[in-house]
Amino acid sequence: MALLRRRRGKIKFNLARPILVLGLTAVLGYLLGFSHGYALKGSLWPGGSPSQIGLAQQEDFQLFWTVADIIGQKYYGNFDLGNLVYGSVQGLVAALSDPYSSFDLPDTSKQFFQELAGNYEGIGVEVEYRDETLVVIAPVKGSPAYEAGVRPGDIILAIDGKDTSSMDLVEALAKIRGPQGSKVKLLIQRNGQNIIFEITRTLVHIKSVTTKEEDGVFIISISKFAEDTDKLFNQAVSDILKQNPSGVILDLRHNPGGLLDSAVEVANEFLPAGKTIVEERFRGGQKTIFTSDGSGRLTDIKLVVLINGGTASAGRLWQAPLETMAERPWSGRGALARARFRKWMNLLMARPFG
Repeated sequence: MALLRRRRGKIKFNLARPILVLGLTAVLGYLLGFSHGYALKGSLWPGGSPSQIGLAQQEDFQLFWTVADIIGQKYYGNFDLGNLVYGSVQGLVAALSDPYSSFDLPDTSKQFFQELAGNYEGIGVEVEYRDETLVVIAPVKGSPAYEAGVRPGDIILAIDGKDTSSMDLVEALAKIRGPQGSKVKLLIQRNGQNIIFEITRTLVHIKSVTTKEEDGVFIISISKFAEDTDKLFNQAVSDILKQNPSGVILDLRHNPGGLLDSAVEVANEFLPAGKTIVEERFRGGQKTIFTSDGSGRLTDIKLVVLINGGTASAGRLWQAPLETMAERPWSGRGALARARFRKWMNLLMARPFG
């Protein structure tokens, strides 16, 4: 059993490298967001890793090298070796047919980490594909998408006139984002009706934690579990405790998730020692259980948690432990849960292409 504090530490990444993101495991019945670092112990390949068993020398894998040789010898046009390698790896991961696993190129991984840092150019909307349909998870509060009226559950049929059913998530995100001041047109289906939104992009800065007070009750709103969440939340709790609060409302509405570590750290503040926060289960039967370590400062404060249809991923981490405790009610419905979390791995290439 692992205590919470074992997960502390800053995330380190290189924006110029590709990343591999894998949907790895069921976790307490809820999707819990992104967790960084390597999780798998032992090989996924029968008999050892590909390098250990000489997979490249096997007859089936020889097909890859045969095709690569044919391209090099007979292809009439020009080609970029780096693009061929990237395309091959993307195909390898795509063949898993798992919507939560992807191989992201450097430009895409850069966008991903910029969002975790809370800054990017776009309209401020979280989306994902479900059954080949591009669906809005949640608009970021205060973003152009939020102000325009985009809602959780909206289906994006087209972006600037291009059908989204023929796109993957990377292409869809690239088309939604763009330089601030430019516009994007979304064809959205809601309750069987089609609506066109023309939204001006801007520099989206997301402060993940905000607080306000009403009659002695403090409302802590977490828009996303991001890199700044731990710091901002810790400061918010310190400030709140100085004012003798009569209760806390934790507002997770429109929270699409984010970093698992941040969600676990926040949950720890509300739980007494020894409560299971989340359990990670890995291939091969390994599992890691994260429990509250007893350092929580809000364990005796009356708490209400707010969710809605835009609450997903790490935003659902709270329900299992809090529902077993008195005076920890939930308010909301229709939140998303998927029983998966995702691990990203920052990949270092042996040599750059160019």
